[in-house]
Amino acid sequence: MLRPGGNLLLTTPNAAYLLNRLRALRGQSIATPLPDWIGGVPHARHAREYTFAEMRALLEYAGLEPVSMVSRHFYLDSGRSGRGAVLAKRGLSFLAERRPTLGPSIIAVARRPA
Repeated sequence: MLRPGGNLLLTTPNAAYLLNRLRALRGQSIATPLPDWIGGVPHARHAREYTFAEMRALLEYAGLEPVSMVSRHFYLDSGRSGRGAVLAKRGLSFLAERRPTLGPSIIAVARRPA
């Protein structure tokens, strides 16, 4: 429930993330790895990831007005910490700030009309 004039902030992985595009070009899957599903860990990743266009369409379908949609890399200071990994993550975050549709996460703000 969101009151009229209220704001919604949400994040979700970006299905069209640059690394997902590269995986698809190499013939690899961008979906949850099969061992996660077969091994009984279906919550290990999202069941469905969205593109920027799909997120906008879903927000509008729900009667919300998209206010802002950006992308960032949330794990700059966690996860892999080797020099190459840190540089790669910072590079992806820099790219996401300039070309949001290539970033790893979608950060959306939407408003319910008054």
